[in-house]
Amino acid sequence: MSEKRSFDTNLVVLNGRVGFSEYKQVGAESRGLLRFSVATTTEKKADGSDLTNWTNCTVWGAYADSMKDTIQKGTRVAVVGRLVAKTYDDKSGAKQTSTEVVVTSVFAAQPVERLPAGSTDAPKDKSQPADDPIGW
Repeated sequence: MSEKRSFDTNLVVLNGRVGFSEYKQVGAESRGLLRFSVATTTEKKADGSDLTNWTNCTVWGAYADSMKDTIQKGTRVAVVGRLVAKTYDDKSGAKQTSTEVVVTSVFAAQPVERLPAGSTDAPKDKSQPADDPIGW
């Protein structure tokens, strides 16, 4: 009798700002590698200041190639991926563990025109064509 295998879920969703961004091509095939960190603030410290968590993220291949100019320091992003833990030996030979999100999707927020205080007009996305009949 075969036993059904149950799969666990490894899904990470982050919404924050990019701290650092680094792109390079690796290996004999010059495969794209985009590494960046995302700052998220989810709670306050006892003194009332923000508690910021930094998460390392990695994008590989053609997706990294296409995102390298978009993902820059300060960009607001939404990241979807899976959490991976890696073990390595540091310079002194001690075992270390690091975690990162291997990204499957990343969305960069587009800037939207800010309105003057008291304005009731809806903001317009500047990336829309001028002849947009709906106005958004």
